Amino acid sequence: MTRTVLVILPNNPGDVVMGLQAIGRWHRIYPSVIFDYVVSEECQSLVEGHPLIRKAWVIPRQTMRRSWTQGEAPAALRLLEDFVARLEESKYDVSLNLFQEKSGALIQGFVSAARKAGMELGSNGVLGVASRMLEHLFAIPAARADNGWHAVDVFIRAGCAELGPPEPRGEARHQPGNTFQRGGGLPPLSPPQNWPSAAPTDYVVLHPGSAWPGKRWPETHWSRLVIRLSEVGKKVVLTGSPEERAVGDRILEGMGTQVRGMALDMIGKTDLPGLAWVIEHARQAISGDTVAMHLAAIQGIPTLCLFGASNPVETGPYGTGHFILQTEPGPLPDLDLQNSHPGLERLSADVVADFLLLGRLPATAQVWETAWSPRRDMQVLRDAQGRMHPSQSPSKRLMPVLDEDQYAPSALSTSSALSASPSLPGENPSPIPNAYPISISRHAPPSALRVWQALRNAQTLPSKENITALERVEQELGLETPDDLVWDAYRIGINSLPLDNLEFHLESRMRRLSLALSEIGRTQPPN
Repeated sequence: MTRTVLVILPNNPGDVVMGLQAIGRWHRIYPSVIFDYVVSEECQSLVEGHPLIRKAWVIPRQTMRRSWTQGEAPAALRLLEDFVARLEESKYDVSLNLFQEKSGALIQGFVSAARKAGMELGSNGVLGVASRMLEHLFAIPAARADNGWHAVDVFIRAGCAELGPPEPRGEARHQPGNTFQRGGGLPPLSPPQNWPSAAPTDYVVLHPGSAWPGKRWPETHWSRLVIRLSEVGKKVVLTGSPEERAVGDRILEGMGTQVRGMALDMIGKTDLPGLAWVIEHARQAISGDTVAMHLAAIQGIPTLCLFGASNPVETGPYGTGHFILQTEPGPLPDLDLQNSHPGLERLSADVVADFLLLGRLPATAQVWETAWSPRRDMQVLRDAQGRMHPSQSPSKRLMPVLDEDQYAPSALSTSSALSASPSLPGENPSPIPNAYPISISRHAPPSALRVWQALRNAQTLPSKENITALERVEQELGLETPDDLVWDAYRIGINSLPLDNLEFHLESRMRRLSLALSEIGRTQPPN
């Protein structure tokens, strides 16, 4: 029987591209599954018309913002109401939220799906990642940070945990090779309207910009790199967004008049699909940690990426054969992306050019190459001596949980799995499947015990009075802890629970509450 899956990731273009890479892998494992994708307006062109996407659900965020700023609030609200109404009418077998923000949970709450999931706890009750966004929040996925795995690998395994064993015609979950071959992975692309007829056909793309100053290599360095490439006859195409026009002007100025003819300036002259087309036809792409890197990777274009303190293990180019020059041994604990990065400033253009043209290893940066692990089940970064990236090897927290070969439905899928009622502090606790051992921290808000008791009362006698009392004390909890992520997300999570089975609904609320209570004040996962 054909299954339908809704993927929720209304984030920046780089994340949306990584979501497409995961969908490409799922399609090879589950050929009969139909995928729809929730994205924001700015990423619409990367998804609509994609051969693996049946429907793109586009959140009209930019249009709503324009209406709102023009004083047309009713028009903005009507757009949102129309989007929600159409989404509620659709039915899915699985709704998989890959978004790390709370708005993804709100969207998931409106979806009609037999199963809704983000990242989940393992059956041993171990905290999967250093994050509060766990399964007791129902619709909010666990954070990717510091997992030691690439985001695409995290996405792939989260989907496999929900979709189960590979289909008879599908590939094994652990399969070598890139998700897409050269020129694939995106909807059909057309050249930009202003692509000159005399443009080079054999060129290197240089994408100097980034939304974050801390990810940008200095403009003088880009100018020098173009000069070095032109000295050996390389043709260069400069790309970037309209907001980066000033960056391009400064790069051109630093190149000098004699070299400018060696570089085709396309900065600010393409939309996202146009940028993807230019990258698709390049011999190689050179960029920082930005969307151009992901557009190159999904299309199988070799990339050289310049990283400062951000983590290439989690969000670098996905697929084998890419190289990363990183000026720090690992992500800094006080990662600052708002200001220029001193390590990137010290990474000279001649060092980059010598590595690119001569294969000379730099002394001021670490070189990492993307490769598959020995099991060929995940991407790893290795240096010239075969050593793994320091942000990769120590972490075993998330992926062993998602990688367990257990395809039993989650405890949330049946009410019988939660038949044992939790106990108040001081009582003998009953076990809760897939949950932490119940303990209430001294940091728990005072109203938490009242919520706990109200839930017990409603389970014992699910009368209208007891349900109303439960809602009242939960409102008190919300007023008492307006800025606490655990409780904020708990309230979002319970809003997405089905109401057609009141017993299941109350048991699920109790489970979420017990997990949230056990997490407050917790600094280490249980052994």
